[in-house]
Formats: sequence, structure tokens, C-alpha cells
Amino acid sequence: MMHRLDQLHLAHPFAGSRMLRDLLRLEGFSVGRKHVKPLMNRMGLEAL
Repeated sequence: MMHRLDQLHLAHPFAGSRMLRDLLRLEGFSVGRKHVKPLMNRMGLEAL
């Protein structure tokens, strides 16, 4: 999931944790914002 999160962030650099959560959910991942945000912090991802 972290690999896909990185790909989505590169495609949508303006997306925050809520938008990335929604994009991941559309792809079939069962994930919430409280899981996406710590992953973004760990990977050093920030929305523009």
C-alpha cells in the first residue's frame, strides 16, 4: 500500500490524506485517514 500511496502522491501532489484515502478506497484498499496520515508522515509526503 505504501508503494501505491507514493505513486498516487506523485500523480496528485496536491492531495492530502483525505483525498488519498478516497483514491485508495476506490482501488479496493480498506483504509482510513488515521492510517494514511501516519504513512504519509513516515514517507515524508506532504500536500502542496
